[in-house]
Amino acid sequence: MFQKFMLKLFNYLLLFCLIANNIKVFSQENHKIYYNDKINDISLKEKQNPLIFVDFWATWCAPCIASMPHTQNLQSKTRYITFLYITNEPSFKAEKFLKRQGYDFHTLIDNDQKTSDEFNVHSIPQSFLIGPEGEIVWHGKPTEISLDDLLYFEEQYQNLKGNTTRFVYEKPENTQEKWQKFSSKIELLNRKTDFARNIYLYDNQSQFLSGDLTYIFSFVFDIPPKQIENRLSNDYLEFKTTGTNTKFFKKAIKSFLKKNYSYKLSSKLMPIKTYIAREQSDNNFLSKNMFNFEKGDAQFLKGEISIKIDNATPEQMFKILSEQTPFNFEYEGNNNNVYDWSIVYESKELLLQQLTDELGFEIKEKENYINFYVLQRK
Repeated sequence: MFQKFMLKLFNYLLLFCLIANNIKVFSQENHKIYYNDKINDISLKEKQNPLIFVDFWATWCAPCIASMPHTQNLQSKTRYITFLYITNEPSFKAEKFLKRQGYDFHTLIDNDQKTSDEFNVHSIPQSFLIGPEGEIVWHGKPTEISLDDLLYFEEQYQNLKGNTTRFVYEKPENTQEKWQKFSSKIELLNRKTDFARNIYLYDNQSQFLSGDLTYIFSFVFDIPPKQIENRLSNDYLEFKTTGTNTKFFKKAIKSFLKKNYSYKLSSKLMPIKTYIAREQSDNNFLSKNMFNFEKGDAQFLKGEISIKIDNATPEQMFKILSEQTPFNFEYEGNNNNVYDWSIVYESKELLLQQLTDELGFEIKEKENYINFYVLQRK
């Protein structure tokens, strides 16, 4: 007991001397370093170093990664300081990252963020230099401390031995790290058919997609069908999944296409005729002669030569026309009223005549360039 009392008394006297020499001690509270797992073992000698440089970081934190060469240089030129990197990310993720970057840092995994709470860390990167009993000697961004600063601290503390109780290992529950890898399993059912409608349906249990190969590629790569030139195959396919995550549904279909079709999707810039539509200034036809029968979201029902569009503004209507027909429109009007539409697109002439003569739009032509995608074998 007497020895412990003398050691603490010595530490307090030392702290007083450091303050007298303009070394700021941020906190005399004894802080602990809690961890659930570690990457690269820390020897007893390293735990007993008088000073511990604690750097809070994460693989997604760009400033943290940018500061690592600086702290690595500090570590290589100091003798009595143990450098620790603390993250609350999964150990497998941190270890893979450090290996890829070529770092062999002592890294502690703090799943519960208990060390972050202990040091009151709410943003990263943040670094602390802690003394023999866990007192905070310095605090700031890792790049804000220089080698000269650290060498000065080393000189003041080099004759002391650090207390190993600064380190507290907490065994995770069930002897496993609390973080778990996320996995999503999708059972993808597929069959070729002689005929399949271009359709995508989903409910609370499953998703269904069917159509020709152009439509399938349009769905999974988010490309309008009319911008795909299919030189690959005329196959019709159907897909069904037991999962409801559209992102993984698309990923599963891409894997199927990659495995069963040796395809290449290349793009080329091509001219396309665009029709600019606006209401005629002297025509109030829409307001007087068209109205909406039901309130609700815009929807459409497409046939072979015509398309019915309900609950849509002119802007929404022209957008649907552009996506679902061979013709490309841009709307420049300001009419936001909602209408029901029945548009015939059997030919360009009939379509433009209906838009101008019956619906009162003014149509002008211009030429744009857009990306067309060629689907073919490698």
